[in-house]
Amino acid sequence: MREVEIDGALGAEDLARAHRRFLGLFDQAPLGVAETRTSDRRILAVNRRFAEICGRSEEELIGMDWVDLTHPDDVQADLEMGESGGDAAPPYRLPKRYVRPDGTIVWVEVSIAPIGLGADGEREHLCIVDDITERRSTEERLDQLAQILEASPDYVSTTDANGVILWANATTRALIGVSTLEELAERPVSLFSLFSQESTARFFDEAIPQLWSSGAWVGEIEGQYSDGVTFPLSFSTMAHFGDDGYPKYFSGIARDITAAKITERALADSERRMRTLVDSAPIGIFETNQWGACTYVNPAFCSITRISDSNDALGFGWGKVLHPDDAGAVGSQWAIAIKTDQPFVGQFRFVTPGGDVVWADINAVPVRGESGRTELFLGTVFDITERLSLERAQFEASELFRTAFDDAPTGMALTGIGTPNQVELLKCNAAYAAMLGVPADRALGINLLDHTHPDHLDEVFEARQQLLRGEIDSHHMELRMTRADGREIWVSMTRSMVRDADGNPQYGLSQVSDITAERKSREQIELFAFTDPLTGLPNRRSFVERLERACTSRRERDARTALLFIDLDRFKTINDRLGHDAGDSVLIEVAQTLTAATRSNDTVARLGGDEFAIIVSDVGDMEMRSIADRLMRQLHFPREMPEGDVVTVTASIGLAWATMDETVDEFLRRADLLMYQAKQGGRDQIAVDDRR
Repeated sequence: MREVEIDGALGAEDLARAHRRFLGLFDQAPLGVAETRTSDRRILAVNRRFAEICGRSEEELIGMDWVDLTHPDDVQADLEMGESGGDAAPPYRLPKRYVRPDGTIVWVEVSIAPIGLGADGEREHLCIVDDITERRSTEERLDQLAQILEASPDYVSTTDANGVILWANATTRALIGVSTLEELAERPVSLFSLFSQESTARFFDEAIPQLWSSGAWVGEIEGQYSDGVTFPLSFSTMAHFGDDGYPKYFSGIARDITAAKITERALADSERRMRTLVDSAPIGIFETNQWGACTYVNPAFCSITRISDSNDALGFGWGKVLHPDDAGAVGSQWAIAIKTDQPFVGQFRFVTPGGDVVWADINAVPVRGESGRTELFLGTVFDITERLSLERAQFEASELFRTAFDDAPTGMALTGIGTPNQVELLKCNAAYAAMLGVPADRALGINLLDHTHPDHLDEVFEARQQLLRGEIDSHHMELRMTRADGREIWVSMTRSMVRDADGNPQYGLSQVSDITAERKSREQIELFAFTDPLTGLPNRRSFVERLERACTSRRERDARTALLFIDLDRFKTINDRLGHDAGDSVLIEVAQTLTAATRSNDTVARLGGDEFAIIVSDVGDMEMRSIADRLMRQLHFPREMPEGDVVTVTASIGLAWATMDETVDEFLRRADLLMYQAKQGGRDQIAVDDRR
């Protein structure tokens, strides 16, 4: 606040004391206060709170034009109100936004009043500012909530203590037969007139006492249309009490559950039909709780396991009838299935009460409840004893196949059908064992998934399931394998299934070749094709592909995309004066500067020579301008060359926004032209085309 000179006249000490108190009040006021000169809008004095609201120091604010603090969209309205009365402009108040240096927006309520002439004879104004950002946000949230309730398909209303409706959303008003809240106010309606008589009586008997005791009630009632037709409603209501302990009004929400009731009856009928179907199914079907104890088995399950009475199978884990040699593996895999919520798949042996051994194919899938957690497993059991016997005989008789298998120069592997967590190596030749890095006689029994890189497990599992299901005859892929010594190699693998005469999968057959050297050569070629060898940035070819993807995203997602086309100013002078090695050093440092000044999801590329380009996606105007200004600043500083010379690099930049109707070439050409405009305008500047 401007200092006031106190002379030595009578009462000067009292005046000085009053002035000091005023200055203290000004500085400690809970509202922001600023004194401004009317003619040029310059700030003459501010208190601490005003500086806090603006996000600046008091020293920074002195001398600033208050227009520079105001959001661009709010400046005109403020100026018009301040100039509406000329020199005799009356006090006024309005909400507006301030923009802090960090870009954040602050909503304020500003009160402006003239305070006469200052010491220099200029008119001055006093500005009092209150930060209303939080209040504004709360009002917006309340407005959004009101809009949501108004648009809700449920019946939402508020009543007084006697049940007369005070407010109702559009759905409730349609049921009442009025279109607006004004009509509702003119024609009061009791909420109970929308209930059936039976529901009204039950509401008074059940809901009212509970509302008085606990303040809330939830239940089902019957709504009633004007023609007397009733329909089921799920109804929730809450009492709002006054200071005297009596309800002042009630709020409630009801949902039409007619469709849910119909669905509930349909589900009950469907469950009866499904139970009949399952009981008569020719395959074994079982249900277990999440710990594996049977809660249901069908007659076919009892037939396979030779359990005479299905009640004997309930309440205990079906794993108790497993062959002792299989019990451990099954228990471990079942525990994994429970823990990971994954299907349980496998082929194991049952021991019947009579001592017979039955091979069974088991497949159990987790069933999640409403909480999203697994509540039970549903499974099927097939008796595959005879089939396995035939498969073994067929495999043991395939001597010709074994000979060709063992002597093949390509890696060959025969695997079991396995489970989701295990692919057992049953047989392999020397070439395949060498790729694994183990002797052939020690390779058998290895779980090949342990030697498969995690990045490929999903594709391996999916292809294996497709092969097992017979959806494909073979599958080829390139993947990484981990040798026994820990070294990774790339292999080309073709897999197929060995099936019996009925087409049932017996074993997996894989042909594998080591392509590590070929893969490295291919990757090196691809790297050279898409990377600038000097700077390591994407080259023009890679840049154009990425720009195409960014423009496609712009059209599909309406995501804003900007393009910066950068050309170094007078770069040829550096090459001519200091040599191409110095020029290359500058280009490398410029590439590093551009990369460091942009976001991680932006693309910086060297198009050739001293031309660079940057793709910036999902960015707003202010942030884009900030990025461009930062690039200009960070490029514009002296750089010392290896030989001791010092050069200063500047750049001309064209900034263009992607539009919906132009090609990538047109977009790139437009940014290039903007760069030339910047260069023709004097270099070391940015030319912006706001066309979108």
